[in-house]
Amino acid sequence: MSVRLTYFAGYGLAEQTRWLLAYAKVPFSQRALASFSQFDELRNDRSLLFKQLPLLEIDGLKVTQSQAMVRYVARKYFGAVGDDVWVRSDMIAEACKDCRLGMVKWPFSSSKDVHIKEFVPPLISKWFPLLDPLAEIKDDSEITYAHVLIAEMVYEYDLMFESKGLPSPSTEFKNLKDLTAKITATPQMVEYLNSDKRFPFPAEGERCDAYVENVEVVLGRR
Repeated sequence: MSVRLTYFAGYGLAEQTRWLLAYAKVPFSQRALASFSQFDELRNDRSLLFKQLPLLEIDGLKVTQSQAMVRYVARKYFGAVGDDVWVRSDMIAEACKDCRLGMVKWPFSSSKDVHIKEFVPPLISKWFPLLDPLAEIKDDSEITYAHVLIAEMVYEYDLMFESKGLPSPSTEFKNLKDLTAKITATPQMVEYLNSDKRFPFPAEGERCDAYVENVEVVLGRR
């Protein structure tokens, strides 16, 4: 049965699920909405339990809420492990969700300079030191879905800072940097990151404006 992800034409709350599917080598298609009528149709046919995106169609289910999607994919494709590992991974996943808020809000910030200098640093300084020791792995068998989420978050933050000509925040955190390099160097992630399923980072300017416009149009705000 096919797997399909529906969202806006960009990163946002769907990118974690994209990374998990890609890392687990799960073929999936995606639908980037382009109009309010498409979104409204999903709301009216009860595809969206809480009338909001993203939407993951998998195993005959219509899963909404980004963290519910993440957990479903994790439990289906990331192997049988002990309850203690799942609980620990879920806690790390929640931390990643909180930390990556700076990326989710980035395209919509009125001043990218203020955002990256004032809003993001407290998130980095709080979460990166806590996540760094948890990112240390000795071999691939230790990799859980939470490690993939850590890598996604670090990778996107590095892109954000590089887009402004600033040093990558992962530079000072060896385990985070090494884990991200390891995950993104796997053949399946190289393929995903270079595929048309991967939206470009919404750097300041035309690309960012296009993503914001897409979101506003789909939500019926324009």
